[in-house]
Amino acid sequence: MAGIGAGSIAHAAPYESAEGNTLVLVKHEGEGDTAGQALEGISFQINRVLDVSATSADELGKLVDEHPDVVTPMSKHRLGPGHKAITDSAGHARVSGLPDGVYLVRELPSRVGDVSYSVASPFLVALPNPQDRSDTVRVALKNQPVSVQITASPSHVAPCNNVHIRVAGSAPEPDVRGKLYRYVMVLSMDPALVDRQARRVWISTGHTRVDLIRSKDWTSHADTATGSVVIELTESGLAKLANARVGNPQVRVEADAVATVGCRTAGDKQLTMSVGLFPDGWQVPTDVGRSIDAAASSASTHVMVADGSAQVLPAPGKSGGARPGLKLPVTGAMGAAGGIGAVLVTVIVVLFVARPDRRDKEKNQ
Repeated sequence: MAGIGAGSIAHAAPYESAEGNTLVLVKHEGEGDTAGQALEGISFQINRVLDVSATSADELGKLVDEHPDVVTPMSKHRLGPGHKAITDSAGHARVSGLPDGVYLVRELPSRVGDVSYSVASPFLVALPNPQDRSDTVRVALKNQPVSVQITASPSHVAPCNNVHIRVAGSAPEPDVRGKLYRYVMVLSMDPALVDRQARRVWISTGHTRVDLIRSKDWTSHADTATGSVVIELTESGLAKLANARVGNPQVRVEADAVATVGCRTAGDKQLTMSVGLFPDGWQVPTDVGRSIDAAASSASTHVMVADGSAQVLPAPGKSGGARPGLKLPVTGAMGAAGGIGAVLVTVIVVLFVARPDRRDKEKNQ
């Protein structure tokens, strides 16, 4: 049976009783549904959720979908006393004597230092089993995968205009000291994109946003040789991320970046952007150009360069904006500024020709 969830080793003995339900947790290495080697000595905390009752897995699933914070420290539900269980050499942790009810299961920190480790996602489980009323429930734990996403807008962009890029990456659970040691996102961009820069970085908790301060909490630099932008959290930023992440799998690090399409870029060209994530235990390669292949997680997206036959002009005073309905012909590398110049020259010539014509009419009268 699988539970319903979002996301120093404690050497406490498992809670045992001759009566009640038994919960068996199975912990292996690996991320997502991919099971690896059994892990020994991993601790879990089990708490009954006192004000929640469920008679089926569907009810639990609906609860988590509608209130995902039920498995996080932000939950408003009351919890009963905590029970701890520790995995044996087979990766099994057992706790017995549990009364009927719904339980929240969370893995406790066990790693130390800058190493990679997959923590099991927190989840809810009903005892006894709602399907067959069995008083022994076995759960194969699903570890939280490292993930990163990237989006870019607009989907079609004219030469000389900006592409806006947003990236969002998951955050690992802090170690036994409550610390995180590394968080780097590497943005790789098509060579046709110039003036690449990161603008903002923040932490999203699922309910709130924590804005990070440039230089103090994060730094960035552009690698011109590879067309990459490297965003890295400082020690101050890592401390803020660790504080937000404890027990909350919804936490993400998000960033906005911008780049400009070169003015001589041909129309109908696809521009690809990729991001690679390097959290604790993942070293950014010396050759930044190889970062996507070496990352813990990566993702890509693309935009299309608009056909050069027409170009939407930016609104006055707004970089990258557009003035609805105003389009001018563009030839070769002529951009918005060239189009405006052509209109002004045309207006001046028309006025210059019209004035002499008016004076000739007056003389003839």
